[in-house]
Amino acid sequence: MDPPMEDGMGNPTTAQTAFAAGAMTSGPFALDVEASVTAEGQPIVCTLDADGGNMTARIGEWQAILAQASGRERTDDSVAVTFDHDIARTAELARLLAAEYSCCSFASYHLTIDARGVRMEVRTPPEARGVFDAVFGTAD
Repeated sequence: MDPPMEDGMGNPTTAQTAFAAGAMTSGPFALDVEASVTAEGQPIVCTLDADGGNMTARIGEWQAILAQASGRERTDDSVAVTFDHDIARTAELARLLAAEYSCCSFASYHLTIDARGVRMEVRTPPEARGVFDAVFGTAD
């Protein structure tokens, strides 16, 4: 499935815009980050394409679930996305976060379920922030 072309209001999605511009199509998944490393020396590289994955399909999966978000928040080192409680959606979020870690292990992925709802948080080194903002969005 291709990533959605619109956000439901006729506007191109951020990830679709970045994808169309070629920012996320070549593997490893790097704008100018492929030569970068984290402060701990870990390479900032996505191995999804190299491991036989499909970047277009993955972005489509993220866009489909992120369209159901109730809010987004940006911190200095992360983007957090909140959702209402839904068992199936929470299971899908956990699956996607685990899949994301398998190809982009330089970031950390967190899922919190409590009385406020479901909160997904992705923390990235500064060098990779733009790529993750393109996929997960920025604060509302």
